[in-house]
Amino acid sequence: MDTTVKKERPLPSVLFVGDHPRVYWIGSSTLYIQQNLPEAVSLLEPKRNIILFVPHQRRKIISFLAGTLRRSSHNGYETLSGGIVSLLVHMIVHRYNVIHFFVIRNYMAWIILMAKLIKTKTIVTLHDTLFLQEPSNTMTHAVKMLMLKMSDRVLLLSHHDMDRCSAQKKPDRFRIVRNGISTVTTVTNVNHTNTALFGGGIGNEHAGLKFLESALSTLKLQSELEIYGTNTTDAAHRSYRGMVDRKDFHDAMRRSRITVVPSRYESFSMTALESLSLGIPVIVSDQCGISRYLSDEKDCLMVRYGDVDGLREKIQRLLTDDELWSRLSRNGAVTARNFLWKNVAPEYVAVYDELLEKM
Repeated sequence: MDTTVKKERPLPSVLFVGDHPRVYWIGSSTLYIQQNLPEAVSLLEPKRNIILFVPHQRRKIISFLAGTLRRSSHNGYETLSGGIVSLLVHMIVHRYNVIHFFVIRNYMAWIILMAKLIKTKTIVTLHDTLFLQEPSNTMTHAVKMLMLKMSDRVLLLSHHDMDRCSAQKKPDRFRIVRNGISTVTTVTNVNHTNTALFGGGIGNEHAGLKFLESALSTLKLQSELEIYGTNTTDAAHRSYRGMVDRKDFHDAMRRSRITVVPSRYESFSMTALESLSLGIPVIVSDQCGISRYLSDEKDCLMVRYGDVDGLREKIQRLLTDDELWSRLSRNGAVTARNFLWKNVAPEYVAVYDELLEKM
C-alpha cells in the first residue's frame, strides 16, 4: 500500500504591474482592476503571494527610473513603489511565477523582456483593441504590439474585443474575464429628476457624446445633461463637471435619473456597471463590451450605435415611465451582484493556475 503523502503544490506568486493612480480618471476600468483585483485574489486564496508594483510619477525621471523600492502592506497583499530599474533587479532576485500587466505603457517593454529572460510567465490585460485596427507609426503602438505578441496570455474584458482579436496569431492565448464591482445598493424610491449622466468626458470621439447630444436636442421634454471624465481638448462645455473623485462621481449618479453610455467603442464600461450597482438605470449602445452581459428591457435599455431616434425614444421613456425605471433599477442591481469581485476573481485565478500547469 502506497502511503506516500503528496506534497501540496505551492500557489503561484503573482506580481501585478500597474501605473501611478494619478494617471487614471476615476471611471477607468484599468484603475478599478488595479485597485481591487490584488485584494480580491488574496482574499480568495490567502496563501498566494501577491505583490502590486506601482512606479513613481514619470515627471520625476530619476526617481521613476531608479527610485528605491518602498513596500507597504494592504489587506492580504503588498505594494511596491519605486523605479523601473529597481523593479528589474527585484524580479531577478524574487522570480515570480506570473507577472500580470494591468495596462500597457512604454516602459513595460523592459519589464516583459526581463520576464522572458528569466522565464517568468506573463499576462497582459488589453483594455483597448482599437490599436489593432488603427495602427500608427509610434513608439506606443510598437510597445503594444510587442507586449501583445510576447504575453503568454492576453485578457480581454468582452466578447466584442475577442471578435476583434480573432485574426491574431495563436488565438488560444486570449481569455475573456470581467471587470468587478465592490458593492451593490438597492434603491427603493424612484429618482424624480430629469438629469442624464454621461461619463465619457470630452474629446474622446469613441465615447458617443455627439450621438447623445443629437438625441437630447430633439427630446419633447426638458432635460439636463451632466458630463464627467477627461477633457482631452480643454473645450468649454456648459454641462462638463470635470474629473471628480469616486465619491462625488457616485453622488452624481445617485442624483441622476439615468446614465447613458452611447459609445462607438467601449471595451467594457465601468460607468455602466457602477450605475447598475447603485440602482440607477442605464442606456448602453450595442458597441459597449458590457452589453454582451446585459438584456435589453430587462436590466437596461440598449440602442444601436448611431440610431438617434432610437436613443431619444429610450431616454424619453426612462425620464417619464416610473414603472420602467423601477423595474430596470431592481433588475440592474441583481445583474450587478454577478460582478462582485468575489464572483469575478476566480476567473483571473483560473488563468494564473492554467499557466502554472504549463511551468
